[in-house]
Amino acid sequence: MQTGIVVKECDWRLLAGDALVLLGVVFVGLRFHEQTSLARLPFTFIPWLLAWLIAGLPLGLFSGMRPGFAVLSGRILWATLLAAPLGVVLRAAWLGTAALPLFALILGGVSALALLAWRGLYLLLSRRNAN
Repeated sequence: MQTGIVVKECDWRLLAGDALVLLGVVFVGLRFHEQTSLARLPFTFIPWLLAWLIAGLPLGLFSGMRPGFAVLSGRILWATLLAAPLGVVLRAAWLGTAALPLFALILGGVSALALLAWRGLYLLLSRRNAN
């Protein structure tokens, strides 16, 4: 698949919505671990978003096509499965720390649930507006 075609057909609302969802997941995670400073936020968010883009573009997650929820769910789960370890490794490389598999599992799982909720809502509203 040529990347230029995927980017050309990119629905920027999906990309922006995914970025906001992932930002929210990272923010909640930091708050859960009682990190009161937002200074740590970019060190998790930027690698996670980059990994999400790398995994999501070839799977067509940002294209204007709106598949059924079952197909979309499968793509989101595959992208999360690919992106979570990559994001954690990128974060670890940036911070000079170890990449923890449990962190990848939790970050990927929570993000997948949040993205499924957001994308399901978007799909529902876009179909309702089309009718």
